[in-house]
Amino acid sequence: MFKFSGYMLHILLLWCFGSFFLTVASAQTTHWVPLTSQKSVMKPTQSVYQKVQLKQRKRRIQRTRLPVVQRRSALQGKAVQGKASVRRSTARPKVPTERPLPRRIKPMLPKASRGWWHNSYLADWGVVLAVAGGGVAVNFIEPPKRPFRKDDPSISLPLREDFISEPLLVGLAAGIPMATFALAQIGLRSGHNFHHAALGLAETLSLTFLVTNIFKVTVGRLRPDFLERCQPDANNVCTGEASVVRKGRRSFPSGHSSFAMAGGVYLSLYLWGTLRRFEGPGSFWRIPVILAPIAGASLILVSRIVDNRHHAEDVLFGALLGAGFAVLGYHLNFPAPWSKNAGTPYQRSRISVLPTVTPKRIGLAVSGQF
Repeated sequence: MFKFSGYMLHILLLWCFGSFFLTVASAQTTHWVPLTSQKSVMKPTQSVYQKVQLKQRKRRIQRTRLPVVQRRSALQGKAVQGKASVRRSTARPKVPTERPLPRRIKPMLPKASRGWWHNSYLADWGVVLAVAGGGVAVNFIEPPKRPFRKDDPSISLPLREDFISEPLLVGLAAGIPMATFALAQIGLRSGHNFHHAALGLAETLSLTFLVTNIFKVTVGRLRPDFLERCQPDANNVCTGEASVVRKGRRSFPSGHSSFAMAGGVYLSLYLWGTLRRFEGPGSFWRIPVILAPIAGASLILVSRIVDNRHHAEDVLFGALLGAGFAVLGYHLNFPAPWSKNAGTPYQRSRISVLPTVTPKRIGLAVSGQF
């Protein structure tokens, strides 16, 4: 028994010394990997705390209203909408409130590239033509025939030629303002401004023409030179030319006065509002420029009295009528010339009604420029 125990003790000692030498020999030939690099090679083990954090992150992502594709990308740790991955960021992603509109609806939205033009302006020009046509139609109505006396001095003045003919009046009241609008574009370079200026002038002149003719065929006042036009016989029956006699019954109000003052006042308002935009040293020169159109229209008013075409009351009422429509036509297209936005034409409102689909409701979206 003693020999067996000694034999086993020798074997145990030999095994210990052999293991020691083998360990020393392997240490000289083996490269030991540092602890930090081992982490990158070895698969890390998740602790209980990390597993709880991962479950909480997945629950937060599942509670969001992201689409299914983005939700799967977030769960897999990919970037969502160009931001950092959800694995590295604990911030809650943004929740879209509405779904994007279909491609066939997007071109219907109003765009700034469309500019100032709106199709409703065609309706405005159509109304202008209709009003002007109404004025032409009213002009063919026969005025009432008022009784008169041969010894009435108010209608006994001589018949003279017009100093300002009707074609010349149209050229002065409409042509000069249009030329001024065109010249103003050298500095303004705005089709919007030119269009609104022309539209306002057309509205002013058409309304003035219609209302003036309505008054003429309704009142039927005799002109100061009516007796020479009429050439009455013993029974006070006119024997003169019918068209000349007919014009002699259309004295109130003065068409030349209303038309000239409408164009003159409108052009003065336009110059007043436009010249405020060219701010600079000195402003007295603007006053005669602004008042020049009204002064020219006033000369036409005086000529109607000198030519024995109208009474003073006819001229005064026609001037007020044309000036009133000029103010109305200007304010329909431009702000007041003394306001902050003087000279800037109004922008027509744009309204678009489109269907909208959200996760909770379906309705209509109203968008536009006002």
